[in-house]
Amino acid sequence: MRILRKTARITGIIFWSIFAILLSLPASCRKRKWDAVKDMTEKTSFWCRGLLKICNIKLHIHGDPELAKGALIVSNHTGYVDILTHAAAFPIRFAPKAELKNAFLFGFIASLSHPVWVDRKNRMNSGRCADEFLATIEHKIPLLVYPEGTTGNGKTLLPFKTGSFAPAVKGAYPILPVLTFYTVPEGESDPGWFDDTEMLFHIWKFLGISRIKADLYILPPIHPGNMDRKTFAEFVHNEMDKTHKKLLEEKYKA
Repeated sequence: MRILRKTARITGIIFWSIFAILLSLPASCRKRKWDAVKDMTEKTSFWCRGLLKICNIKLHIHGDPELAKGALIVSNHTGYVDILTHAAAFPIRFAPKAELKNAFLFGFIASLSHPVWVDRKNRMNSGRCADEFLATIEHKIPLLVYPEGTTGNGKTLLPFKTGSFAPAVKGAYPILPVLTFYTVPEGESDPGWFDDTEMLFHIWKFLGISRIKADLYILPPIHPGNMDRKTFAEFVHNEMDKTHKKLLEEKYKA
């Protein structure tokens, strides 16, 4: 049964992605940069909503998605499924790691969406990224970052990297905190990818999961006020961590 499910989903993902890419090419190639970026956030959201249906991921949004407009979204991060979930919920611009740019197939697909490639090893690049983050928010395009800088098991909120908070502080823009949780039927694989498992092997296991419930909690926006980026990042982390622990205790047994 699982083999048939995996085969059907792989087939569906391939054909749906080809259709979505062809549909997106005109938008991605628009001459005006910000028109292209904004159009591609919509196309990416459309593509990811289709992928959720193919993989039987039921998305439940708790809160108002409209709060994302003109805000920098920060979320906990458990793996590649977050990308599908968050893009389906918001028409967002992503900020993936620069090393993923050359990843097979993913790099090409991601490049179509005009992301902000983040290279934490290059200080010159960090300044360019901060300017691009700020310009994105100024154009009222939601931008999403995963400030933990890596994936976690979903049971704890890892410390935040502070660099991505600089644009919000500089432009006095709010941070929109988001917490994401996944539940699957008992005995099925964890959809998160946070260990040393080979990616292709994990994807193969992920495709066999019968159904996934994705709960996305949109918390109240947090304004930087007079805080510097390190203080602001720590404050946002503490606020998110309190809610994260509360939700784990009440609804998602850690």
